Amino acid sequence: MLGPAGVFVLETKTRRKPKHLKGKSKAQVTYDGQCLAFPTFTDKYGLEQAERNAKYLSEVLTSSTGMKVPANPVLVLPGWYVNRAGAGSVKVLNPKELASGLAGKRQLDDEQIARIGHQLKLLTVCEDD
Repeated sequence: MLGPAGVFVLETKTRRKPKHLKGKSKAQVTYDGQCLAFPTFTDKYGLEQAERNAKYLSEVLTSSTGMKVPANPVLVLPGWYVNRAGAGSVKVLNPKELASGLAGKRQLDDEQIARIGHQLKLLTVCEDD
């Protein structure tokens, strides 16, 4: 995603909810800034992938635009309520939180958005088109 608040790389991961848990507790994940604690397990899988993808996109956009372009990693967890117990390098959000979670202070002006947007379009054009 690209907008005045910056460049965001969204990684989406789905996880099944445990059948043996009842109510809202079965749909809560806690993010402590380092890992994700689901009701029956803990992992970093989506976090690490989001960071790698953001780093790669930042390098590509920085090289192709001639300006430093940080890309912010975001992990989206459909169907889960996210409890944030600490801040980390990756934003972890429920899809319903995307609009508010990605809003923020203006980081890019209109010219920068146009330059980055052009490069993103070039990156996503299929060769068969």
